[in-house]
Amino acid sequence: MPRLFALFFFCLAAKLFVSPAVASDPALPDFRYKSFANKDFYGADLQPLFDSDIMSCARACSAQTECVGFVFNQRANSCFPKSAMHQASPFDGA
Repeated sequence: MPRLFALFFFCLAAKLFVSPAVASDPALPDFRYKSFANKDFYGADLQPLFDSDIMSCARACSAQTECVGFVFNQRANSCFPKSAMHQASPFDGA
């Protein structure tokens, strides 16, 4: 019983003394993707986004459960969320 009591107080003290900034700051980012320069993955497009940026593209993909990745065309600022990404093909600017 004394061990359980000590464990309870230890957990309570740890909860009280952890800074809110540290507790709310996740160790991992909201999303992570691999980057492939100048590659396109043809087909399996979900809803494309135009006049976009790469961070908006990543957020859009993360918000869709069927999205497994995306292609971002830097020349046209266009985002193509994908439901599958199988074979990469060379594409300048993607």
